[in-house]
Amino acid sequence: FFSKKLKEIYNVNVVADIFALDAGTIKRMKSDHIQMDRIIQDIEHFIDEDKPDIIDYREFENPYEEKYGDSWEAAMSQTHKFASITCVTKLIEWIVDSSKLMFHGTTHEDDWVFYHDALSQLTAKDTIDWMKTK
Repeated sequence: FFSKKLKEIYNVNVVADIFALDAGTIKRMKSDHIQMDRIIQDIEHFIDEDKPDIIDYREFENPYEEKYGDSWEAAMSQTHKFASITCVTKLIEWIVDSSKLMFHGTTHEDDWVFYHDALSQLTAKDTIDWMKTK
């Protein structure tokens, strides 16, 4: 949007840079035949354009799903608040995959089990029902 001269000489890269210029700089720009009026008109055009509606996703039952659709869990897991948290289903899948690998080729390859009594989510009814579907 901004010319090479504006960027290199006057360090104008974004609209906020224009509004931060002092009167002396603007005067020098005019003497360099930089058309400030045209630039300001262009900026006003962008400012006056229709803006999308503001949606407060916090009002929805699942704000992440509303905002990101089917990929909401991936988007949520990348936020700083959730980056260190693992869903219990991901943990279970990791335990199963690791256990299969560990018991492969042993006498218990087909009859191994796992249990973790300190993590109640692993033995919760909903979790067990989910595991039965896998």
